Amino acid sequence: MCLTVKMTYTAPPVSIAKRDIAVYKKLRVKNNMSPIKDHRYRAGVLKKKVELRPDIIGRIEEGYHAYTSLRKAKGMLFNWDPKKPTYKIVKMIIPKGAGYYRGVRGDIVAEQLFTGTLEAVA
Repeated sequence: MCLTVKMTYTAPPVSIAKRDIAVYKKLRVKNNMSPIKDHRYRAGVLKKKVELRPDIIGRIEEGYHAYTSLRKAKGMLFNWDPKKPTYKIVKMIIPKGAGYYRGVRGDIVAEQLFTGTLEAVA
């Protein structure tokens, strides 16, 4: 997954979470893996910090990518069959004090993430 930030002449400064921020992430139902990078998530884990580095045109490849609203995350459930879902949307938390960037499409990337229960919210 790739997040794009709005660029001027330089990348915007990283924002710091003043409070916990609820975000929504798409995972595979059978193994809690992200569909793009095949990263496995376990419940109740504070993921290690990673450095966020926008490239020259504002893309950020590294970090923990998610969506800022459940509606946006649901829009990423392509070919979703409620009788046999392949993917689920889970709620996670960007912890207070973590650095993050908001993208131009309702997406967000953070340097750290708390996984929560990994129960499906959609």
